[in-house]
Amino acid sequence: MSIADKLREEGKLVGIKEGFLEGLKEGIKEGRKEEIIETILILIKNKLPINKFPKNIESKLNKLDLIILTEIRTNLIKNIINIDSLEDLEKYLN
Repeated sequence: MSIADKLREEGKLVGIKEGFLEGLKEGIKEGRKEEIIETILILIKNKLPINKFPKNIESKLNKLDLIILTEIRTNLIKNIINIDSLEDLEKYLN
């Protein structure tokens, strides 16, 4: 095996490793996002008398990034006492 072949092989391994790590990071990020959305949904379902969460609100949550979702969850926990309707919840999502 030539030096060029060895370098190509090493490059492939590095690429695979980097791709794996990037995929792992993305998976962890998505898992955290899903956990935060689930927490928000549980808080609201426990607070409001609803059986099924409206798809439009759930869809809004799924489109938000992790930082915004974290802020919403924090604000929701602090202000859950003030939420009496889905309309009140919408204020936190806008």
